Amino acid sequence: MGLRILVMHPLIKDDISADNDIAGGWGERPMGWLEGSMQKHAKRVCRPDTEVTQWFVDKYSGSLQNLYLATVNNLPLVNKIIKAEEEGYDAVVVGCHADCGVQIARAVVHIPVIGPTEATLAVANFIGEKFAMITIRPQYLRLLEFNIRLFGLEDRFIKHRPVRWLERWLWPDMMDAHHGKPEKFIALFEKTALECIRDGADTILVPGFPFGSALSMAGYTEVANTGAAIVDGAAAAFKMAEILADLRHSIGLARTRFQGSQYQGFPREFVDRAVREFCF
Repeated sequence: MGLRILVMHPLIKDDISADNDIAGGWGERPMGWLEGSMQKHAKRVCRPDTEVTQWFVDKYSGSLQNLYLATVNNLPLVNKIIKAEEEGYDAVVVGCHADCGVQIARAVVHIPVIGPTEATLAVANFIGEKFAMITIRPQYLRLLEFNIRLFGLEDRFIKHRPVRWLERWLWPDMMDAHHGKPEKFIALFEKTALECIRDGADTILVPGFPFGSALSMAGYTEVANTGAAIVDGAAAAFKMAEILADLRHSIGLARTRFQGSQYQGFPREFVDRAVREFCF
């Protein structure tokens, strides 16, 4: 029997799928463009016997960048990750390059919890020397810079503007790329990526979940024939989930429970009591 991996999106499903369905585009039952496209991508990236399911939060606080609103959003998201472990999932991938709730979830569940940004950084370490990261909007800049510092990888990035965003709103072009028309999206991405290369990058990290996958699904895995590799955050996260789940099943390797670690964990009754008393 293969692995069961859950993609936990930090948004509500209606925000993504409403008015964006292509009738019949993802099978007999029309699905939201993101959900359907990521399912297709997972099937391409993961092993044939790996089952990927997607969940969404029931309520969305309105921001993944604002520290307070992101914290409000993380609590019900992590509760769903707890539920996923109880239902027998082998690993969870958080479907946003904000890596929402990943560190919190690791403190309460034993299954691997993967953030696309962290997975992208890990894969890049094996294939490149000098990195730049591209995101979808300037609001994510400080959050991604924080993650780079958190994992101690500042020296692997170019010095001048190591994290950049595209010059205009990419959503319509990215949706077109997911629907088989990637030309405008690639041209938009390429302009910023070539600037990163001129500033010293040999590897471009694209941790955004639908962002990176739109490129790799179009077969665009290096920048403008320069040889500079592009790391797709969704693909990196899916494969990292399989690797860590395999290691847990084969040799029992799981997240640390050392008492000096933030991941040490607490008895489940402590967690359940907090959920009841704080009503989240």
